Amino acid sequence: MNSMRAEIMRNFPRPSSPQLGQMAWGSFISSLGSTFQLFAFAYIVYATTKSALATVLVGVSFAVAFGVFALPAGKIAKRFDQRRIVAIVSIAKALIYAAILALQLTDKLSVTAILISSAASGATSAIRYPCWQELLEQFSAKGRLDESDALFSSLSSITSVAGALIGGVLLDAVGPAPLFAFNVLSYLPLVLIVVRLPDDAAANAAAKAKGASAPLKAALAAMRGSAAVRMAVVFTALLELLAWPLISLLPKVASEVSSAAKTYGLLLAAFYAGAALVAVLLRRWKASEAYSRIIRLSAISSGVALAIAGIVGIAPLGTALTLAGLAIVLAAAGLGLATAQSVLSAITQLGVPKKIEGEVLGAFALITVIFGTIGASVEGYLADSLTVWWLPLVSGAFIVVATFVIGLRHGLRAFDEAQPKAGDGLQHVVRHAQSHHSTTGDLTTLAHIRKPLSVGTDENGVRDEDRFKA
Repeated sequence: MNSMRAEIMRNFPRPSSPQLGQMAWGSFISSLGSTFQLFAFAYIVYATTKSALATVLVGVSFAVAFGVFALPAGKIAKRFDQRRIVAIVSIAKALIYAAILALQLTDKLSVTAILISSAASGATSAIRYPCWQELLEQFSAKGRLDESDALFSSLSSITSVAGALIGGVLLDAVGPAPLFAFNVLSYLPLVLIVVRLPDDAAANAAAKAKGASAPLKAALAAMRGSAAVRMAVVFTALLELLAWPLISLLPKVASEVSSAAKTYGLLLAAFYAGAALVAVLLRRWKASEAYSRIIRLSAISSGVALAIAGIVGIAPLGTALTLAGLAIVLAAAGLGLATAQSVLSAITQLGVPKKIEGEVLGAFALITVIFGTIGASVEGYLADSLTVWWLPLVSGAFIVVATFVIGLRHGLRAFDEAQPKAGDGLQHVVRHAQSHHSTTGDLTTLAHIRKPLSVGTDENGVRDEDRFKA
C-alpha cells in the first residue's frame, strides 16, 4: 500500500509556472462545486421521476448542446482574448446555477428547469474548452504542456471521487440547496484568477493567425482515409452505445441496493476511482506496447466487469455484499473503459495530418455525441421497461463478443499504423488518458466525453481538463 501511494505521488504532476498553479486552484474549487451540482441533479431527477430515461436526458441535453457549439468554439478562441472568454463563460455558468438555486429555495425546481440549465451549460462549456487550452499552453513551461494536462486531469479525478462521496453524504444530511450554493460561489475564484493573468500578446496574436478551420467534410474525408481512425470510430461507437451509457443508470442501480444518496455516491466514486488510475497505468506501460493489444485487453476487461456487475445485482448476496461487489467491478470497468477510450482518442489524432487534427477531433466529438445520445436514450428506456441488472450483463457480454469478432474479421493491427515510434506514442496517449477522464460536464450520462474537443486549434487539441465543469 505504501509503495503504491509513493508511486502515485511520484507520478502526480506539478505546476510548471506560478500562473498555472493559480489556475489549478481555481479549477479545483470550481470542479468540486460542479461535481456537487451534477450529483444533486442526477439524484433529484431520478428521485422525482423514478425514470432512468429522464435521468439520462439531463446528460443528453448537455452533450447535444456541447456538440452543436463545439465547431464554432475553436473560431471564437482564435478571434478573442481567451482570458475574457473564460471569465465571461464562468460568470454565465454562475448565473445559470444561481437561477437553479433560487428555484430550489422557492420549491419551484423542476426537471424541465434542470434540463434547460444542462443544455445551457453544455453550450457554455463548449465555448470555454479551446480558450482554456490556449491559456494552458501559454502558461505552461516549454515542452511541459503534457504535464499541465496531467495536473488538471489529476485534480479533476480527485474532485470526481471526493465530490461523489461527500455529495452523497451532504445530500442525505442537508439537501441540495447548500450543494447548489457552493457551486455558484465556486466560479468566483476562477474568474478572479483568470482576469489577473498576464496578457501574452504574442501568444494571442499567434492564436488568431492560425488560419481558417477546414470544413467538416474535409475532416470526415481524412478520417475515412485512415484505416486506424476508421477502426477507432467503430470501437468508439461500440463503447458509446453499450458501455458508457450504463454509468448514467447508476442512480437507478443504486436505488435497487439502497435509497440513500450516499449509495449512489459510493458507486459513482468507485467507477471514477478506477478511471483515475489510467494515467498512472499508461505512464508505466512500455512504449513498445501495441495499441491493438491495449484496446483489445481494455475492451474485453471492461466488458467482463460490466457483465459481472449484472450478475452481482441479480444474485441474492445481501445489501453489503452487493454494494461491495458492485464497487469493485465498477472500478475495474472504469479503468478498462478509460484506457480504451484514451487510446482510441489518441489514435484519432495521430492517424490524420497535423494540419487538420483540430477539425478531425471536432468531428470525432460529434460522432461521440451522436452514438452516446442514442445509446443513453435506448438504455434509459430499457432500464425503465426491464430489470436494470440485465443491461450491464447483456451489454458487457456483447462488448466481449464484438471485440473478438471484429478482431477475427478485420484484425486490430490497423490501430498500430497510427502508433509513433520510440516513446512519442506513449506520451501522446498519456496526454489523452489524462484528458479522457476530465469528461464532459455531466456525471449523470455521457460523462465519458473527456476526449480532446478542440476545433480549429493547434495539434495539441483541447483537453477537457475539468470533466465536471458544467
